[in-house]
Amino acid sequence: MRDTNFKQDSDTGLIERSYDDDDFLEAVSENEPATTKEVMDAVGCSRKGALYRLRNLEDEAMLKSKEAGTSLVWMVKA
Repeated sequence: MRDTNFKQDSDTGLIERSYDDDDFLEAVSENEPATTKEVMDAVGCSRKGALYRLRNLEDEAMLKSKEAGTSLVWMVKA
């Protein structure tokens, strides 16, 4: 994975992580078909954050998903 970007809120001083779409695409590609948990672990974000980003990438036609039992698996769209 690439280096994670950190941003600090100037008002609160809180540090937030930001991830590039490429981080998620790379995680899916390396684990294909990848579960949300595999992507979450590879990127280093929360499950909720991973699912949100994966669904956005699917909406942008960069990924596709399929149900496998009770889980979703993700694949890079060719």
